[in-house]
Amino acid sequence: MNSLIERRIRFLLDAAKYEVKKDQVITYAMRVLSNHATIGKDAGSAEIKKINKIISEEAQNLLYSSDLETLTTEYL
Repeated sequence: MNSLIERRIRFLLDAAKYEVKKDQVITYAMRVLSNHATIGKDAGSAEIKKINKIISEEAQNLLYSSDLETLTTEYL
């Protein structure tokens, strides 16, 4: 993983540890960093589901047994 991204993750985790109220900016930034760590870029849910090769067996079975568009709208 890129050292810049690792440094930002550490910063955000430290900031989140000491927040009394949940900060949406930190939550969103962590989601974006997680996307970068998983698929190498930020993307929407449908694109991440298509690209991400690291999924559980149960998630993979669900993915291949249903239409991706239906899954995306049903679980939002």
